Amino acid sequence: MLKQIYPGQEKRKYPRFKVASPLEISGSDFRCATEIRDISCAGALCQSPRFIPLNTRITVHMELALSENGRKTERLFCCKAEVTRVEPPYEKPQGSYALGLAFSDVDPEDQQRIVRFVRQRNIRDARELQKMFRELNDMMQTLTLMEESHVAAEHFRNVIKKAIQELDEVAHLLENEITELEHLKSNGMVP
Repeated sequence: MLKQIYPGQEKRKYPRFKVASPLEISGSDFRCATEIRDISCAGALCQSPRFIPLNTRITVHMELALSENGRKTERLFCCKAEVTRVEPPYEKPQGSYALGLAFSDVDPEDQQRIVRFVRQRNIRDARELQKMFRELNDMMQTLTLMEESHVAAEHFRNVIKKAIQELDEVAHLLENEITELEHLKSNGMVP
């Protein structure tokens, strides 16, 4: 797992990624369909129509979209989880609750699916951020050319130049992250 911390980034043990994926949670006296809001190798955040108290043990069923051998596949994942966060922390009529879930009793094969899913999201998102950074640089060059013909171009160029300067360090870390992930992938360490 990458150990780099970006400025302002949460210092969680595993990175979380925003997803919108169906999720079913169940306990001894309930079963409900919901949706994952974010996921990591160790847990997930979901929105639940039902209040579930802190430390409740539940069963989680979800599908994760993975790229395997150049093809996108949906894989079913099932495990136990513990509710580690509930917001709001009290039951209310007609409520909706954010539930933090910590996965446990995970089958090793399912754990590998989660790791693959998170790593694939990680490298995909890193490449997208890298692309945005390059587009900002291209915009600045275009604005430099427009500066003589339009009065607002200089203002836009100055704003983008400042943003690029602030993002430059993160862009270098991102480049290193992509290089490291691609190296791990080429050595068979990342599926």
